[in-house]
Amino acid sequence: MPFGGSGAANNPNNGYVVPQPPDDTVSRLRFSPASTGDIYLIASSWNGSVRCWKVNPNQGLAVAVSMTEQGAPVLDCAWAADGSTVYCGGASKIVNSWDLATGATTIVAAHDEPVTQVCDVEEKKLLATTSWDKTLRYWDVRAPTGSPVGSVPLADRAYAMDVKEPTVVVGLADRKLVVFDVRKPATPFKEKYTLHKYQTRCVSIWPDRMGYLVGSVDGRVSVDYVQELEPGASTSFSCHRDKANRVGYAIHAIRFHKPSGMFATAASDGRFSFWDKDRKERARTRRFEKMNGPVTDIDFAADGKTYAYAVGYDWTKGASGNVTSPDQTYIILDRLGDGELDSKPSGGRGRGRGRRRGGGSRR
Repeated sequence: MPFGGSGAANNPNNGYVVPQPPDDTVSRLRFSPASTGDIYLIASSWNGSVRCWKVNPNQGLAVAVSMTEQGAPVLDCAWAADGSTVYCGGASKIVNSWDLATGATTIVAAHDEPVTQVCDVEEKKLLATTSWDKTLRYWDVRAPTGSPVGSVPLADRAYAMDVKEPTVVVGLADRKLVVFDVRKPATPFKEKYTLHKYQTRCVSIWPDRMGYLVGSVDGRVSVDYVQELEPGASTSFSCHRDKANRVGYAIHAIRFHKPSGMFATAASDGRFSFWDKDRKERARTRRFEKMNGPVTDIDFAADGKTYAYAVGYDWTKGASGNVTSPDQTYIILDRLGDGELDSKPSGGRGRGRGRRRGGGSRR
């Protein structure tokens, strides 16, 4: 049976409300890798917890199975490739390895300032971490020593990172981007400024690793190439903007749907949307209603059908804007319907073709 729920104010799209969510904003959602067999979902939170649920898409439900407390806001979490371990880091300035079978946690990485991003580098058997201390560090988590196997100085604080080997993309303050090849992890392959006018919020490497998307705090997504083969190939388009009032909303997450090559965005306007990268327009899906708070993250499960998104206050309006009640911090599970995101993208070079259908516009 599909996921389903009531059409209440906090669930206008009739998804399944995940039980026992954290009581503060979710900073990251991550589905387990295919290697786990079953589907698990983890969520890190500003309340210092990381939680895990077992998801049963056939029965349309999720069951809480484990939780760990980190003692400080957790800003990111990531699965190990084999699905046995979760890495989590944040304001404590350390990264813990959480063994889901035993519940034990072990410190495997540390920075001088809060940890902002944590990514597993599977082929190299390393963990990549970034921080406000302006470094990218690599760690051998198989035998933690307290010292990184490599530390790369960055020009500014790191706000976003994605790893799809061999490519590492790091988004820095002041709109800077740094691209690395993990085979030469200490030397930047490319350094550039984004196409956006405002701060980078998230980055996501394409499934084929030929390029990456950059989401900004003003509601735009740029389509960039690791190796730009022709001038002007990189471009940007609007995803989460109120055009009438000229207001942009921070894009908190970009996640690719691997079977189709389409991608999803989650933003502070309370909406999540699915997009065709090549045409720079909305993908063919049902219409999704606006949530009653910012959508702070979204992710797809390895089965290609199940997805989850989190709703909660995102601090874009500061402390004075935090009027969130307990029923406004939650996680929703849903399934793609028949025909949604089924078609492959047209394989273009990101230049955009054809008529746009609502929501996508060139900058």
